Amino acid sequence: MTIYIGAPGAGEPLSPTAVTAANGNYQVNITFELAGEKTIYAVAEKITTGALSEPSDPRVFRIRDRSIPVIEDLATAPNPFSPDTSIGSKDATTITANIYDETLSRWQIEVRNSSNTRMIEYEEYIVDPSPQGPNPVSFTWDGRRHMNNGNIVAVPEGVYTYRVRARDEFNNQSAWITGTVRIDKTPPTVAIVSPQNGDSIADAEFTIVINAADNIAIDHIVLYVDGQEIATIAEPVVPGRYEYTFLSAQIGPGARSISVVAVDTAGNQSATSAFINITVDNSKPNPPTNLQAIADETGAILFTWTPPTTNNDGSPLTDLAGYNVYMMTEVNRCEPVTAVLGGVDPVCTPGTSGHSVDSPALVFNGVSYNDNPLGGSGPVWLDITSNGLSLTPMPLVDSSLVVVGKSVLAFMIDLNVSAQSGLVPGSYKTTVYTQATNLEITAWLDLQTALGNFNYNVSSSIITHVAVCTWDINDAQLISESLPLSAIGRYIFVKANDSLIVTPFYVHTLSQMLLPGSAFVVKAINSMENESIPSNQVITQ
Repeated sequence: MTIYIGAPGAGEPLSPTAVTAANGNYQVNITFELAGEKTIYAVAEKITTGALSEPSDPRVFRIRDRSIPVIEDLATAPNPFSPDTSIGSKDATTITANIYDETLSRWQIEVRNSSNTRMIEYEEYIVDPSPQGPNPVSFTWDGRRHMNNGNIVAVPEGVYTYRVRARDEFNNQSAWITGTVRIDKTPPTVAIVSPQNGDSIADAEFTIVINAADNIAIDHIVLYVDGQEIATIAEPVVPGRYEYTFLSAQIGPGARSISVVAVDTAGNQSATSAFINITVDNSKPNPPTNLQAIADETGAILFTWTPPTTNNDGSPLTDLAGYNVYMMTEVNRCEPVTAVLGGVDPVCTPGTSGHSVDSPALVFNGVSYNDNPLGGSGPVWLDITSNGLSLTPMPLVDSSLVVVGKSVLAFMIDLNVSAQSGLVPGSYKTTVYTQATNLEITAWLDLQTALGNFNYNVSSSIITHVAVCTWDINDAQLISESLPLSAIGRYIFVKANDSLIVTPFYVHTLSQMLLPGSAFVVKAINSMENESIPSNQVITQ
């Protein structure tokens, strides 16, 4: 006798197949691993011939499920939350879980306070549960007590316990699984530390410093200027202190009101926003004009100039405080910018028989040094080892002029080219790339001037070297590191006066004779200590 499970004629045999009872009946013990509705039938086999009988009438019955539902991934969010004072989406919390059971029927949740008083209970039947799971469930609690008489009342802040259990169709019930959630109704406090109320701001950028505290934790700070939200600050500099740096141009000049609001992790915002009133004044005087300088044999220089009357924004200049006179000095005299090492540097790439150099013209004071006397535009390459003027238009492509292992220097030069040179005569602002040293460049410039190719005056001189390098150099003046060309400031301004000059003239007495070609500028400064851009340059003769 064989017992089958499934539809008659298509069932799967069960093992063991049959047991013969003493009274001629047959019996078999069957264990089902899955609960639910089952169909079984029997087929008899004749021992002598092996013939099979027709299937017996099927029997349909239900197998009882004795496994208990399993609850996993119990969680709540947000936690904490504030049902009365929250801003945003933190005025309620949602409790979630995943339930596993073959015949899941329903689940139940309760929330109780620390005194075990029930705040709310909820039960839900599961529609079309998945026997394999998971069966996700969720419940949103509004943070209030729901009483049996239908009243709904607010509850105090504190920690509340929620618990969840589940049942299946055979009334198998899990134990309570618990978690906690916190109601927080205490708002944070906030204060602006700096600037102070009434301060005047002159800097191009300034930092606002904010202190904030909360009974649990601060989530973020919201920053407003004149009532308009400017920024959200999420991370403190140190616990309890937040900072934000303004570009003064970002909020514009004039009287401004800055306010801040602190928001905690439950969504409570500070009861009152901290605020200050400041005045932003980042206007600068326009530069003085018509700067002139006369130097005598003792080294004294008389500077005179025409005072500005307006600010850079076109407004009248009413708070001129004085002037500063500056001597313009090259940042340094380090020669190399970057070494040519098989094309690994940013300006040189290797070719089949040489290297290629393709670098842009440099810009100084808003002026592009992009013309050259070779009849075109763009930078030129200077090769001291060649004869003649030694200038080659760039870019260099697979050129033997580039020496591997040597460094590349870039400099800007104002050239006054004569007709005798064979080049296009005229004045040029040119960017030069080279592997020559400073001494070689100076000697080359002196030679071309002596030959009459360049007119020797203050125009035919190197404006500035590009490299900003460390002083870690060897005897050959090769630097160990340098900044990219685009990040280089070309001049520094050394102030000549000890105290602020209040008249449009100044006499400067030097401790030694000035070299020809020393450059000076003057800048105007207002009462906010905002300084103008440089005036026109004067060069001592």
